[in-house]
Amino acid sequence: MPIPKDRRIPKRKVAGFCPERAYTFDTEKETQGVWFDIDVTTGAKVKVARFGSSRYYQVYNQVLQRIAPNPQSLTKEQQEKAVRKVVDETVAECVLLDWSNFVKLDGTELPYSKEEAIKLLSLDSFFDVILSFAQQSEQYHKYSVEEAVKN
Repeated sequence: MPIPKDRRIPKRKVAGFCPERAYTFDTEKETQGVWFDIDVTTGAKVKVARFGSSRYYQVYNQVLQRIAPNPQSLTKEQQEKAVRKVVDETVAECVLLDWSNFVKLDGTELPYSKEEAIKLLSLDSFFDVILSFAQQSEQYHKYSVEEAVKN
């Protein structure tokens, strides 16, 4: 005979680490991006999607086929340039999705576009900052770190 519901002992929650909460990503945040402050004094922000999503690799392969369909025929120097161009274009397409409060050298507004993103990503330091944001996996989690630990 089954025990009536009102007589059952409820399952007790214990404090501990829950891998499913800690390593489950929010698909929307991963692909649509998260805003990061890039310069607090001016209020400049960048919207960055998570690096390494399945979309990133799909676009990477498409761009690679367009830029270097036969990489074996290229010299080592040409291969290096082609890879950097492929990565910059892929990051501009899939990772650096938007920005706000960006200006040109002359002080005029710099609206976001994929073409402008590619230009800026050619600056190694800028590229490194964007990549560091895109690799901050905790920003893309479905659950907060606190929820992952307490549940």
